[in-house]
Amino acid sequence: MKRLSLAKRQMVWEAVGYRPSAEQMLVHQSVAEWLLVAGGWSGGKSYFGAQEVMPHLLMPGEWKFHLVGKTYKEPRAEFEYILAGLEKFGGEMGMPGLVPKSEVSMPKDGAWRLRVAHPAKGGGLVLGASLDTVSAEDPLAIRAFTSDGAVLCEAAVLGVDVFEAVLGRLVRTGGFLLMSGSFEGSLGWYVDYFTMGQGPNEMGLESYSLPSWSNLAKFPGGRQDPEILKLEAAMSREKFLEKCAALPCPPQGAVFKDYFRANMHIRLDVEYVPGQPVYLAVDPGTQFAYAVNALQILDGQVRVFDCIYERDMVTDAIIDLVYDPIVHPWCRDIRYGVMDWAGLGRQGAQTPAAETWRAKKGLVFTGNRVPINDGIEVMKTFLRPNPITGKPKLVFSPKCAGILSEFGAVVNPLDKKSHVYKWGVDSEGVPYGTVPENKWNDGIKALTYFLVDHFGYTGEQMSQSSSVVLTSHSSKQYRRRFYGVPA
Repeated sequence: MKRLSLAKRQMVWEAVGYRPSAEQMLVHQSVAEWLLVAGGWSGGKSYFGAQEVMPHLLMPGEWKFHLVGKTYKEPRAEFEYILAGLEKFGGEMGMPGLVPKSEVSMPKDGAWRLRVAHPAKGGGLVLGASLDTVSAEDPLAIRAFTSDGAVLCEAAVLGVDVFEAVLGRLVRTGGFLLMSGSFEGSLGWYVDYFTMGQGPNEMGLESYSLPSWSNLAKFPGGRQDPEILKLEAAMSREKFLEKCAALPCPPQGAVFKDYFRANMHIRLDVEYVPGQPVYLAVDPGTQFAYAVNALQILDGQVRVFDCIYERDMVTDAIIDLVYDPIVHPWCRDIRYGVMDWAGLGRQGAQTPAAETWRAKKGLVFTGNRVPINDGIEVMKTFLRPNPITGKPKLVFSPKCAGILSEFGAVVNPLDKKSHVYKWGVDSEGVPYGTVPENKWNDGIKALTYFLVDHFGYTGEQMSQSSSVVLTSHSSKQYRRRFYGVPA
């Protein structure tokens, strides 16, 4: 279903008393079928989204519309606004039974649902469009519906996998999509798509900001409202831009901010392919995370399909986790591993991490020192899209929350906060130093070591060791090279 014309939507708004502000009307006037609307604090984005969708439920026919949230709670504000609007419209039009009580379900827990009913010729009612809430926490629900129009509520806290799954529900019908939310740290896929939507793009996506002051009911003075000015005086410029002006303001100094793009590098189709060699890129970190990236190389593209990212776990426990065939069936195809060079040598009285892997599972790791800045350049090489195909040489499954959080795509899975691999910055936000801060980079470091070991510093030539199955029975040459044992 295509979005209704502005004139038809306005007819409904006039009946229910909705008078959009100038900023809101600018979005309503868009003819794009896919819209991203970033909202500031108390900017009225839920009410705006409800008014955008509500007129469509009045169309004759069994249309299906959905409000999608991280849980069932996030879409409830939009649902209640839509229900109230339908009831008011029905009253104004002399149709008090527009939404029969028997067709409204709002349980304390679980999905909410309503269905519109139209007067039938000769009496009675004919059921029409329906509205359902959907929780992203329910994998079956997110894949089990077809939609004529959907809203992603608080979209910034949803994963890019949810966004792509909902697109799949709309493609069949040509339905419209509205993404609504506030920037959360100005990182991740939501920001990438907002940036994309600011100009022409293949998706036809358009993005807009609804600043706090666009909600004239809350801030009648608009941009110069005393409450807005008070917030501006109390907050940093970056915080004010993000939270009130609804403009992304990414953290200064992120190492790969101009190279990593969630909409390019995170792909739903990055999955384990049984029978193909699986490689491990490991950093046995202790201060931040023990990172294990599981990847395959298919058609020249490095595809990181899984990631173990834990804190306060010893190597023995990590190995048991990796080699759990029920949780990680790909463990059967592990053929080769690269480890942070520090994990290859003895740290005080501790047994080297690599030696523990070899002793328990017969997996021998390679690894060499890689200068930090050289490693960064190698990673950039793999993140850059091919100028001909437009595809990068490195992609990730959305399951890889650990390493993705270091790029700034998602919050860190260990403490649910934003931690990005970045350069040091001064009080003005200007990066300084010759190397980045050595934290929140365990997954990135592990993968960098693998890329250098496997492809070299140019990113082109594979090392001979990439095709070798390394086990505890590997040649004396490898034992001598990596462990210093006699040949």
